[in-house]
Amino acid sequence: MTSSMTDDKKLVLLANLKAGYTFVLLPFIILVLIKLFHDKSWEAIFLAGDWSLASCILFGQNIASLSKAVVSRNKEVRASIFVYYFSKRLIGVVVSLVVYVLMLFEPNLILGGLQVAIFIWASVRYFTDGIVTEMLNDGK
Repeated sequence: MTSSMTDDKKLVLLANLKAGYTFVLLPFIILVLIKLFHDKSWEAIFLAGDWSLASCILFGQNIASLSKAVVSRNKEVRASIFVYYFSKRLIGVVVSLVVYVLMLFEPNLILGGLQVAIFIWASVRYFTDGIVTEMLNDGK
């Protein structure tokens, strides 16, 4: 994290990010467990579109959090940088939704693996974007 943050502030930020992530992860874990107990197959977990929906939620949260931080910031933010960031996360939302729809119509292990990879990427971005958002909020 940034060197300008105190250790206490870093702990609070990490706790807040974990709490937000838990609210996405908990229903997702319950859905996966139900799928596992009902279908009794690990393959069914990879073929469930839940991964894509969770990714979409994470990317969407990132867009909302950073947009709010940019709007409420008193200092100027270069529009080109924000638009670039926003477009990358919007692509994440769109790709997640496309994979979700494809999984509804034609589920296969290749798409299943792709959606797990997208979920992992969205999870990493959730934490890194959360740090950037906090840095913007601190710079008010």
